[in-house]
Amino acid sequence: MANGLWNAGFLQGADHWATVGGGALTVDETLRGAPGRAVLKASRLAATVGLTSPVEPTVADRVAVSAGDVVEFSAGALGLLGVVETPAAPRAWAVFYDAAGTTLETRPLVVRPPEVVTHGLGLAGVRASFFGVQQRETAPTGAAKATLRVEAVSTAANQTVAALLLKPMVAKVSAARTLPLAWTPGQHSSSDLAFAAWPEILRPFRAGAGGEVQPGRVEYQAGAGRPKSRRVALDPVRKFMGQVRCDGVERAALEQFWREGPGDFWIVEPDTDRLCITSWTADGAPMMVEQRGLTCMMQVGLWMETA
Repeated sequence: MANGLWNAGFLQGADHWATVGGGALTVDETLRGAPGRAVLKASRLAATVGLTSPVEPTVADRVAVSAGDVVEFSAGALGLLGVVETPAAPRAWAVFYDAAGTTLETRPLVVRPPEVVTHGLGLAGVRASFFGVQQRETAPTGAAKATLRVEAVSTAANQTVAALLLKPMVAKVSAARTLPLAWTPGQHSSSDLAFAAWPEILRPFRAGAGGEVQPGRVEYQAGAGRPKSRRVALDPVRKFMGQVRCDGVERAALEQFWREGPGDFWIVEPDTDRLCITSWTADGAPMMVEQRGLTCMMQVGLWMETA
């Protein structure tokens, strides 16, 4: 059930991603994206009305599937039109290929409108400010690969058109699972990023106060009055103590993940939605804090650092 895409958090820039029509690929972590919530941007100059600026994985990085597999497609997306970058609804497609790479089916995916529009669309990598895709499709007969394609469409001649992609995922999922899969950054060709990921089978953390932030400044006294300070970290490490509801199978998966003891692993910070490099705290082993029939509340302790 892991995300089958490569570099889905865009930590390796635009590696493993492609566009067509002479377009350019860039990664934004300052305006449309943010640290831990990077956005991939595919842009081109459209000579005529109706041209698209699609972004999708490279041919070599399509996700392996088999006929009958249930495949979950998800992402945040946005279209931008013109030099002033007027937001527009994007289009999204699930594409299935046979073993020879021939397209079997191209299925349109439902694109939901943004939930937060007060400040504008597609800002700071906040998923609620992007159009959303979350849909499952069954792979057709003869399917060997699947991919996710997002595109924006020009509405005028000689118009700059761009498609933005945030946290994409293509993953095979058990037909019995009703909850959406948790997003993970997929695979990486850099050994420095080849970490395990928090188990996708687990449910979201219970809402809480968030992580305890380490001091980002040191203070010193320079005469009478207020102490002065200097910054030692722009994005301090956080100590997170959280609880997650588990049934018996989910608890077993959580405890196995802890026993395997990956030194560092990927997780999306619950209260900020930032992708983080994470490790267990010394006292963070999974501990049951409440039994509720067939489920229980498990508490864990984690150190989180924005990727």
